[in-house]
Amino acid sequence: TLNIGMMSEFENLNPMIYSQAATGYMLRLAYRPLVALSLENKWVPVLIKKMPTLENKLVKKKGEGIEIQIEFIDNLKWGDGVAVTCKDIEFAWQVGMHPNVSTSSKEEFENIKSIKWANETPTKCVIEMAKAKYNYFNSMPDPMPEHLEAAVFNKFKDKPEGYDHNSLYTKDPSNPGL
Repeated sequence: TLNIGMMSEFENLNPMIYSQAATGYMLRLAYRPLVALSLENKWVPVLIKKMPTLENKLVKKKGEGIEIQIEFIDNLKWGDGVAVTCKDIEFAWQVGMHPNVSTSSKEEFENIKSIKWANETPTKCVIEMAKAKYNYFNSMPDPMPEHLEAAVFNKFKDKPEGYDHNSLYTKDPSNPGL
């Protein structure tokens, strides 16, 4: 049995729009990031096959910035059986960049220039960042289920906090696809 005591209740389970430490804590129990810090205090891949580094050539300098190549682990799916793809990372980036979405920080999203992939290999992404930063691996957007959330985002994105209040993470948090 694991008992966790908190002084506050988490606000929602949307990985994009939380501000409370309690929510961040709960998200790590329910949601997996691309990379995470290990018990040995090293960054390790979680949803991707390899940790992108300069040494393994999955990170390349590109002018003032860098280009990061990632590939999702095999057969990675959302809870509803739909495959996780680069489209889910690109969608998270678009949501994070939008001025009407209440992300805690836009800096990591603003540093991304593009997210690309080939149609033949939708689980191999190339993320281009404008500035090379030491924590590039922690600044890649974690995927969000584009197949579920895009319709909600497109419907409410023009209203301040419209997506925040109408996201499936808020309205239908037990949806298996989340």
